[in-house]
Amino acid sequence: MYNVKNYPISSFNQYACLKPNALMAIITVYLLKPFLIAASSVVYKGDSSSLINLFYTNKLTISLEAAATIPVFFLLFAWTRRAPGATEWVQYLWRNGKILIITTAFLQFCVTSSSLWLPVRSIMTGSSWLQLLLFMLIIITTILSTYMRDCFADFPEYNQEDR
Repeated sequence: MYNVKNYPISSFNQYACLKPNALMAIITVYLLKPFLIAASSVVYKGDSSSLINLFYTNKLTISLEAAATIPVFFLLFAWTRRAPGATEWVQYLWRNGKILIITTAFLQFCVTSSSLWLPVRSIMTGSSWLQLLLFMLIIITTILSTYMRDCFADFPEYNQEDR
């Protein structure tokens, strides 16, 4: 278990467990980028494909990157169900949150860099290189973050008065 004195009281939720912090939320939102860009392009009043083309070189890339987001969806599911009495499946997903984030970032890294190692007809744009850098930064930050380690190790349990 971690040292409670390392974190301010505002870092804990109503169950006295560490809350996901802003960094974890930003990483999660960034990894959900394919869905956010696709949704934004639908409501965009101009050419809807121009927004997608800004980040992705072709439709296959956005589709594959969206499929690579599945591990983070499992994490979001566990995040919303993180409470005393949660099923073992939710607890398992939560405790493996770092692995789910790293897996998603690695899969999206592979999709984005595919034009470098697959004989496909797409090019690496400046946006692609920036995304590769961000995916690597997410992986390194997730591995090194003690807050994430402590947060994913912490799961609420029933107190005597809760039963």
